[in-house]
Amino acid sequence: MTMSYKNRLIAFVLCLASGVFFTALSTLMLPLIVIKPHKFAVAYSLGNMLMLGSTMFLVGPKKQLQNMFTGHRAMASAAYFGSMIGTIYAAIWLRISVLVIFFIAIQFCSLVHFLLKS
Repeated sequence: MTMSYKNRLIAFVLCLASGVFFTALSTLMLPLIVIKPHKFAVAYSLGNMLMLGSTMFLVGPKKQLQNMFTGHRAMASAAYFGSMIGTIYAAIWLRISVLVIFFIAIQFCSLVHFLLKS
C-alpha cells in the first residue's frame, strides 16, 4: 500500500513535531539525569526515533536505510541504532543509571558524527 504525497507530508510533519516535542521534553528533564536518568533517556530516545522515522515518510524506509548504511555512514548509523535500543533497554528494564548515561552519550556522539559526515 502506498501513501499519497499529501498523506506522506502530513505524516512527516506529525512525526517530526512529535519528535521535537519529546526531545524538548527531554531537555526539560535534563536536570534529572543524575537522579532519574531513565525519564530523560526514554523521552530523548523516543524523540530521536520519531524524528528519524519522520524522514522515512518522505524518502521511504528502504531508501532511508540504504542511505544510512552505505559507506562512511554505516558505522555511525549502527552505533546510533544500537545505542537507542540500548538506552531504552537499560532505562526501562535494567534501570542501571550508569549504563543509561553511557548509552545516551554514545547515542549523542554517534548522531553528531553522522550529521558531521553527511
